[in-house]
Amino acid sequence: MRFKNSFRLFSASTKTILRDLLFRGVTFIVFATVAYLFITPFIGNIFAQTETEALFEALKKVVGAFFTGAGEFKSASEELFPIWDGFVAMLSGKLGEIYSVSAVTGILIILASMFFGLAEYASGKSVYTYSTSLKSDGYLKSILENFGKAFLYQLVYSVVSFVWNAFVFALTFFFFKYTVAYLTIFSLTFSIIIVALGISVKKALFSDFLPAVCSGEKVFKAFADCFAFKGKKKDFGMVYGLYLFTNGVIFFVNVSVAIFTFGAGLFFTVPASFVFISCENQVVYFSRTKRKYFIDYNTVVNPSELGLEEEKLLKGIDM
Repeated sequence: MRFKNSFRLFSASTKTILRDLLFRGVTFIVFATVAYLFITPFIGNIFAQTETEALFEALKKVVGAFFTGAGEFKSASEELFPIWDGFVAMLSGKLGEIYSVSAVTGILIILASMFFGLAEYASGKSVYTYSTSLKSDGYLKSILENFGKAFLYQLVYSVVSFVWNAFVFALTFFFFKYTVAYLTIFSLTFSIIIVALGISVKKALFSDFLPAVCSGEKVFKAFADCFAFKGKKKDFGMVYGLYLFTNGVIFFVNVSVAIFTFGAGLFFTVPASFVFISCENQVVYFSRTKRKYFIDYNTVVNPSELGLEEEKLLKGIDM
């Protein structure tokens, strides 16, 4: 029921999706242009190296072997690691350039993350305002009027998210590296599962963070409550399953759109995915805090009268 309510709330958030699309699109174009001007010369030089060409050929072989059979996949994977070591050795001879480019890249990533984080706050705030009052909160207005809180939220969440994702991907990399010789093709399958499980844990753990901030709580208090499992013990498993399912659906939709539209459709589906997660976060938060929330002018959900395992829509409310 929570997924259904999230989807219905998402369907009523067309303006938020379009505003998020515009804001993220402009941000992406600006930072992509700057990155192209400063980083492309270095990247072009790296791509021209024989070690890089060998690495790409090895990766193509691994991907091809994944669809042909376990034996070929094992052989291709074993060949990949020595080539990777050669690629790393090549990079070690360009440390000066790498440090300079890394500094520029790091600054761009931090600034881009800040703006994308502000977009996440704005969409979350817009969904929160609509679901609690059926009013439309200005997208840029929500950023400008709450810039300090929005900036602090995205700073805290970006750092935690980066550390968590780095841990999950590092764990996945080492799992794949040391099991591919034994599990062959299944090693890649299990690696994908590990990433999906790890990201879903993060989503479930921090699902209340942004909604709590939007409701007026202090950023650090809302962040601390995420780790205190306040009000989460009874339904954490269900919420975790919800985000695991949602991440799978979002991944499938975006991959399908990327294939059939040659990537063009991602300019709409990626912002829409973020807005859907915001809607789902709000639904989970309201269910836990037993607060009423609106889906549209004729539908209101009242979790205080419903159990955590089963929600029921209360219709016919005179607005």
